[in-house]
Amino acid sequence: MNILPILHTGKLILITSSHETREQITVLTAELALRGAVTILDGGNRFAAYQTIRMLRRRTHNIEEAANRIFVRRAFTCYQMLTLLENSPSLQQPYIILDMFATFYDENVQLKEADRLLDRCLVQLDRLRLTGPVVITMKPHPDRVFLFERLLARADHIFELEIPYPVISQMALF
Repeated sequence: MNILPILHTGKLILITSSHETREQITVLTAELALRGAVTILDGGNRFAAYQTIRMLRRRTHNIEEAANRIFVRRAFTCYQMLTLLENSPSLQQPYIILDMFATFYDENVQLKEADRLLDRCLVQLDRLRLTGPVVITMKPHPDRVFLFERLLARADHIFELEIPYPVISQMALF
């Protein structure tokens, strides 16, 4: 997955997967940090800080400078995700939103309320992408497919990652 060529201001890029995308996002974050500032809005507590630093260490000797270009903010509820988006300044830098809908899959949040919050989040996503590209990772949830479909309709590019499971086989003894 190489999204760098299409990562331009005004673009909303959606990365979907039924599996963990941590490794791919770590590579993307490190690459962006080598080029400039990047903001991570983490909705599923997925940001791999140690792996990102290890990736930076392989690519540059000035790790501290690159690491200081990564700004991480976390949300643990859908209300906090909306607040993060509302309070994120429109900067000329990429935004990566990790597992955005993890906070919306709370069964204590009614479907109508999740839909209302998503409306407000979409306005903020449109605002952020006016000055920088926005990359969103997410896993579909069978009970809240309407959230997924609404974001799919807004995306400029969609990457569907299928991460293969390793094949485990028993070696012959004789």
